[in-house]
Amino acid sequence: MQTNGPRLTLALRKSAGLLRGYWEFPGGKQENGESLRECLVREINEELGIAIIPGTYVGVSEYKTDTIEIALHGFLVRQWTGTLELTEHDALQWLPGDALSSLPWCPADVPLVETVVNKHC
Repeated sequence: MQTNGPRLTLALRKSAGLLRGYWEFPGGKQENGESLRECLVREINEELGIAIIPGTYVGVSEYKTDTIEIALHGFLVRQWTGTLELTEHDALQWLPGDALSSLPWCPADVPLVETVVNKHC
């Protein structure tokens, strides 16, 4: 088991929703006029009830089907405060990078998982 490097926060999608049972990085949709960092701070607060300070930009995962187009931007988080509350997910885990490939991931997150593991873990 990996002992160095970051532990990554993974969120399990709600059992009643689309892609239930799949893991994803927490976050959400960027609003007009909002920077990526501002979006991350707002979304993490809405989804997990905590305040964060974004750190290093990890990269982007682009996913496209006939009906949707998604660009997921990933960041490492330098610091967080508050009490975690699950509002959009059924569970959270903090895992080292070498444990990520064993989980079922939302398809849009897979390229970002690979980038995180290869560059930051």
